[in-house]
Amino acid sequence: MRIDQLIFKQPIYTILFGFFVYDLGKFISIFTNYENILRAFGLIIITVGLSRCKFKKRHQIPSYIRKFLNVYQIWLLILVLGTIIRALLQYDSMPLSLAETLRYLAFYEHSPLLHFFPLALRLEWDISLLRNFWRLGIFFLVANGIILFLFSGLLFYGITNQGQTTLASDSAETGYYDLRSLLPLIFLGSSFVGIRYNLLLYNKKLFVILIFLYFLLLYVLTIAGGSRGGLFMGLLGLLAPFVGMVSNFRGIFISLSGVILIFIFFNLLFNSQVGEYTSDRLFEDKRELKLNESTREFFTESMIQDFSAKPFDYLFGRGAFGVYELLNTKDKRPDIEWGFLWFILKGGVVYLILYVMFNVYAMYLGLFKSNNAYCKVIGYSALLRVIALVPFGIPFFGFGLFAGTLISGLLFYSNFRKLNDQQLKVIIVGGK
Repeated sequence: MRIDQLIFKQPIYTILFGFFVYDLGKFISIFTNYENILRAFGLIIITVGLSRCKFKKRHQIPSYIRKFLNVYQIWLLILVLGTIIRALLQYDSMPLSLAETLRYLAFYEHSPLLHFFPLALRLEWDISLLRNFWRLGIFFLVANGIILFLFSGLLFYGITNQGQTTLASDSAETGYYDLRSLLPLIFLGSSFVGIRYNLLLYNKKLFVILIFLYFLLLYVLTIAGGSRGGLFMGLLGLLAPFVGMVSNFRGIFISLSGVILIFIFFNLLFNSQVGEYTSDRLFEDKRELKLNESTREFFTESMIQDFSAKPFDYLFGRGAFGVYELLNTKDKRPDIEWGFLWFILKGGVVYLILYVMFNVYAMYLGLFKSNNAYCKVIGYSALLRVIALVPFGIPFFGFGLFAGTLISGLLFYSNFRKLNDQQLKVIIVGGK
């Protein structure tokens, strides 16, 4: 089956492809101001996929997930109603017109629409679809590989210029572009862990080459991005293959060898500049702030002071369009870089607890209650989403978060967790 037939035959694949197109809009924004056209096209594809999806019947969903979704939907309703009321009263909410609201929902990288992603757990799809994920994975891998090859010069300059690169194009809104903003796009299967493990574990001939390329390209992007959060989470991401291969000595040896070769390669190529740059970005700063940044500290202090004057907001948040007032100014800001504070800003402490509970439980089931590498790496990815709340962790509306949430849903089915690697391989390769 051709890749185009595969994408549009199954609505789940259609939705994932739509998010991929949407994320490409962010990439072309480096060169043009018409990126929203591609994003709009991506949203249309996502909508078509959702319209063709069926929803699981209540008895098909594990009881504890039904209870979680019921509580989550109640809190989501509170979030939506609170947003509307605050917007009408212009109370701690962005004063947007109808047109501005629609643009904010459709094109903002932290769009409030991402609050609905956990409802993807209700989408009906069968694990037999996993057998075609590797084809979708190759498509994304090739597409991202081409992007990296064509713009390798930008990446190289980003490494040597602390993540920023000057562009010759006059069509861009600014004279430079921050490469760390590309990290959510060039995922190379890191978010869609199902794709990665189909490629690495169940296609042995591709194993060594793909795992080396995966580490290589991901590390390039992490270094080029330059953000402390990106560097820290990127390094943790490099451990993912070990999680699923603890019982496979050959896999561990190959993975470890690949990591070592990559560090040797970059140190030789850049005369140890990458290692020094990584250490500097992670642990040092000219302002001696260590793992902090001055703007983050200012925003954090501003939000805490603003919320302290209205303590009730800590519980319910200020809605999807909620803002806080900056110190010594009347300016309002809709985002805060610390992920855990972002969830409190939008939906309160309860909303943060729901997000953490879901991911921690998924981590527990994947790492400690499963028999296959597939589940273990999904569980590890859920753990990374919780850890990411500290160095950054603001969720992005895009492929990574949606796919990660969708695939995490597999962990809540005991029949899937009980499968060993060989049994899962039979499902994925169709009995071959």
